[in-house]
Amino acid sequence: MEERDKNEEVQSRREFFKNAARRVLPILVAVIGFGFGANAQQLSSSELKQLYEKYPNAVRVYQDRVLELENTIRNAEVKIEYLKTELAWNTGDAKAANSQIHRRIEEEQAKIKEAKRNLESAHRHYRGLINK
Repeated sequence: MEERDKNEEVQSRREFFKNAARRVLPILVAVIGFGFGANAQQLSSSELKQLYEKYPNAVRVYQDRVLELENTIRNAEVKIEYLKTELAWNTGDAKAANSQIHRRIEEEQAKIKEAKRNLESAHRHYRGLINK
């Protein structure tokens, strides 16, 4: 009986923090989003000006692509943090759920890796257009 009450209390806490994380997640994405755009590999303002002089439409496409990839990275990072929190609150008998969470974390890490690779590729591509 005592163990059952303890399990219910743990489940109750877990649900509370899970719901709190779901409510806070959009706010975290918005807060983390500010200041993330200053990527060291990004084209400088003078490079953007040169690109605009040669290919006016390319600047908008480049900026949209960079923003999309940075958002992908940011969202995956936030999801990983949420999943780690969920993992920490799982009880010891939730091995199947834990392995599923680990798999989802690995998927999000793969998304980050691919987005960073695509981001570097976009920077190289548009720098190449400037130097043509």
